[in-house]
Amino acid sequence: MGYEEPGEIMVNSKFIALAVIFGALGHLFGGCAWTQIQTTVTHPAEINLGPWKKIAVWGINGPDGSTFASQLSSALAQTGRFEVVDSGTMERLIRDRGLTSSEALFSNENVEWGELLVASAVLEGDTRIPQPFEDLTYEDIVIPIIDPVTNQIQNITQRHYTRVAEVSIEVTFKITDYNKGSIIHSKAFTAERRREETSVDAEPASINTETMLRECRYDVVQKFMQSIAPWDERINVLLFQGDGTFELFGSFPEWDLGIKFAANGQWQDALHSFNEALTRYQGENAPDSHLVARAWYNVGVAQEYLGFFDEALGAFTEANKAEASDTFFEERKHCEQLKLDAERLAEQEASFFGAN
Repeated sequence: MGYEEPGEIMVNSKFIALAVIFGALGHLFGGCAWTQIQTTVTHPAEINLGPWKKIAVWGINGPDGSTFASQLSSALAQTGRFEVVDSGTMERLIRDRGLTSSEALFSNENVEWGELLVASAVLEGDTRIPQPFEDLTYEDIVIPIIDPVTNQIQNITQRHYTRVAEVSIEVTFKITDYNKGSIIHSKAFTAERRREETSVDAEPASINTETMLRECRYDVVQKFMQSIAPWDERINVLLFQGDGTFELFGSFPEWDLGIKFAANGQWQDALHSFNEALTRYQGENAPDSHLVARAWYNVGVAQEYLGFFDEALGAFTEANKAEASDTFFEERKHCEQLKLDAERLAEQEASFFGAN
């Protein structure tokens, strides 16, 4: 064993001590840093209405039926997928021909009617809106206070009020093939709202249940539209940002740049940055499996949201090979679902707008 000067031993010892401290800190704070960004994903409709693009909104029965009919007509038209025949047009044509609604919908002349109304399907519905529930309760609470004059403790009684309002809506929608008379889609949708107001020594203001019902109507229409047309959702996406203590030394520029790109929806640029990080860590003399795994994970996420699902699934597999993690496994499952959704979306788009 060679001779070392005392000073050299002290310097080396300091570096060793620092390494131990930073390593301990890394383990203490979880050993890695993650960040969340938001991105938009498009979900397919529950059913494909491509063969029935021309829909007549007909007879939404029950409370707020006309309001629902109007909102549904607007929502259908706004998708850009459906031609909408409003109930007023149907009623006028039926009245002019002296038919009942049932005869118009299900008589032998329905094919001719379908052509006349430019409708291939009919949307009907039934609403149920229970009476809103409202309740006002109170509780007397004794509170000790110190009298500022006598400096003695006195008890005062406060009356604490609670006003509660609850509303709910249930609507069953049915879409019928106009030519065959068969049911294409039938489903019940519900929405609920609850509000609570509190006050002390005076009753709280009344709660506007009509506003709550309006919110419920909007929810029901949105749920129904999600069942018949693709819809967008903002979701949180987890990305690896750095590795605990070592991030303090600025050794992860690719992560930061890639995450900025991803947060702006620039997934192609994010993929380029994450690939640079992967290349760098794989090229080291003794690759750190911890970093390589997370580099593969970030690459996979970028590929996933670019629609390169098979490549992304491969990247998540490589991440798990380098270091097994529930995070990698869960993201792989999510990617598999997005792949299935994308395939269904492609079928629905081709059905509505024709294959590219």
